[in-house]
Amino acid sequence: MLPGVRSIFYWGGRVQEADEALLVIKTERERYAALERRILALHSYSVPGVLALPVAAGARAYRAWLRESVVSVEGGEG
Repeated sequence: MLPGVRSIFYWGGRVQEADEALLVIKTERERYAALERRILALHSYSVPGVLALPVAAGARAYRAWLRESVVSVEGGEG
């Protein structure tokens, strides 16, 4: 979580500003839909900024660790 993010956005017919936190979550493509549903169910905003960004490249060892470490949204292992 990265606190202290200043967001400037158009909402309700005008430009708004808000102090927010940016949360980066790493998961596998197959788990994204369930993760998104959970975030949308829990978030206080009516339209939270939920994005999936593709990984173009990364250290082989880190990507292997990530695949092995991802825990399902339901709370079970792998």
